[in-house]
Amino acid sequence: MAKLVYGTRKFITFNNLNEVYETIGMLTKENYSQLRIEYNQLSGAWAKEGRIYIYSSPGKFLNPITSRFTAGRGRILYRVNCNDFIMDLIHNHGFNPIPQNSRGRTARVWPPSYNVGLSLVPQQYQADFIRGYNK
Repeated sequence: MAKLVYGTRKFITFNNLNEVYETIGMLTKENYSQLRIEYNQLSGAWAKEGRIYIYSSPGKFLNPITSRFTAGRGRILYRVNCNDFIMDLIHNHGFNPIPQNSRGRTARVWPPSYNVGLSLVPQQYQADFIRGYNK
């Protein structure tokens, strides 16, 4: 089950589980963002980094995510770094990391299909997931 606080320093803090599942619904749709894992430890950094890249207006995302935006580059307008949230999406919500290059330095995190994503959401939060998916 999802949680309200992600990251060791309360990096992403949702107000309630409705916000969590609405955000997961939006990330499942894949129109506004892309999730990646960068294996920075392979090039000397201390650890891998889970990132959400935002490609469109932040107006669709809820404040717990938009309040953590940092500047992007090129087509990426903003990004959010939070391993804990990305790992929760992978381990509990059907998201699947697939290596992007032969050196294994980056993995794209593919969202589940709508039906699989919805099936992993508790019944009382399915309307929130659907609302996020339809944004």
